[in-house]
Amino acid sequence: MAKKREIIGWDIEDAALSANNTVSSTPNILGMTSVITTKGTPTMDFDPIKMNSLHHFSKFVHLASVLGLETDKLKRGFTSVFDSIKYGEDAASAKPLAFTETADVDVSSFANGNEALQSGCTLHWHNDRVYHTATITGTGDAKTMTLDPIPNFTKDFSKFYFDDGISTRAMYKLFFDYEENEFN
Repeated sequence: MAKKREIIGWDIEDAALSANNTVSSTPNILGMTSVITTKGTPTMDFDPIKMNSLHHFSKFVHLASVLGLETDKLKRGFTSVFDSIKYGEDAASAKPLAFTETADVDVSSFANGNEALQSGCTLHWHNDRVYHTATITGTGDAKTMTLDPIPNFTKDFSKFYFDDGISTRAMYKLFFDYEENEFN
């Protein structure tokens, strides 16, 4: 079966990313405070998600809540694409930065809303990112995305280029990864 990607957001009213860092502070005898921040496991909350049989992420979340899927069935792949952040050896050859990552989907609520069935969920990220550059071709529903792995990916700032022509509202897109014919 072929892997497919669907942009997330069509049926979602609110999305929030939380770093979940732990911050501790300790005063000392000199009257100063030392602060230590420990990196947490990030989560992303979606609430509510209106049921829409046209969108695979919506169908997955609602099936998970109705069927009470086991944890191993709730681990899913996602792809993040940053339209305004390009990666490459030089500005002319740089392409949009992307990464794939898995998350456990925790369905937190299920309700019969005024207009449709609604659910909420939290993505618990695994921190297993694999970095790529993205090439997006086509228009509308005919768009396709090709991901090219970045060998020896480095977080060297000199390889990142910013496209000032793209607004910050459009710079980040999250895609749900699924298998073709997974949701008939």
